[in-house]
Amino acid sequence: SITDEENSNEDNENPSINLNEQPIEIKANETLKVENVCELKIVKANMKEEILPPSASGYYTYYPEENGKIYFDLIADIKNLKTSAIKQDSIVGNITLIYDENYEYDCFLVVEEDNGQDFNGYTNLYEIKPLETMTYHIAAQVPENTIEVGKMVKLIINANGKEYKYEIS
Repeated sequence: SITDEENSNEDNENPSINLNEQPIEIKANETLKVENVCELKIVKANMKEEILPPSASGYYTYYPEENGKIYFDLIADIKNLKTSAIKQDSIVGNITLIYDENYEYDCFLVVEEDNGQDFNGYTNLYEIKPLETMTYHIAAQVPENTIEVGKMVKLIINANGKEYKYEIS
């Protein structure tokens, strides 16, 4: 059965992040284990005009180019360590892209299907089973002219009441 769990603090009274705690850094190609929640391994990050499934074939879902916009696309393999199936979008909590330490953009999740031939963008409707690993695209669309070489791009992922960060400069 599917459960609709949120990954927040145990006492749902105050789900805010402790500002005294520094986010835990995530590095590419290293597996991060969030105890009893998930394992997350960042495969790669891209800036591109459209997001296509890696092995697009036949009819497929994609995220098209929009004039003046660009996508940040972080690809991660995520394994469900919970004891039951949960909705694909609740494996981690809120995800925010921060550009140049100042500008925040909400991220959306899509999951690769059919060996990378298609995307499932309805992660709030479908499940990830216990111990199942899926390839996620954690993406945000940002104005094209804001992304400059040398400016910091940081992704903040909230999971199980902790903050994790992945940085690209």
